[in-house]
Amino acid sequence: MTALIQLGIAGFIIQAAGILCYLGIVHTAFDDPGKQITIGVYCVVIVGLFVAAVRQLSFKELVVLAVVLTMVFTAIYEVLGFAVFPGLVKDTVLFSRDHLEGLVAGAALLFAGYMGGLLIVLGLSKLWKTTTSRPGRKTRA
Repeated sequence: MTALIQLGIAGFIIQAAGILCYLGIVHTAFDDPGKQITIGVYCVVIVGLFVAAVRQLSFKELVVLAVVLTMVFTAIYEVLGFAVFPGLVKDTVLFSRDHLEGLVAGAALLFAGYMGGLLIVLGLSKLWKTTTSRPGRKTRA
């Protein structure tokens, strides 16, 4: 299995688990700090996925990964919203103009966030490689 497919599957699992954990904790007594903890853990894990992606993928594959992660998150959110947790999409009519506009705007914002995160990790990775290389020692590009 290629690295892109493995990272895409890992992203799917991370996103599904993150959304389900968030939805599960919302209706508990642990609601107030629980939501923030869930979001924090999700961010740490997704950054770990980005680090692994930057180490294994080319730039074109990173863009594809960002697109895949955006589509997967949007699909999970929509399926869970319309099929299991209607509170996620309350006051929304499936495939209405408002729904599709919100979907596109949310997906664009999410893609920008994923791509921005990947670019930050990529930049830090390149910076780390240049500052840790010694004169006369070859580093991998």
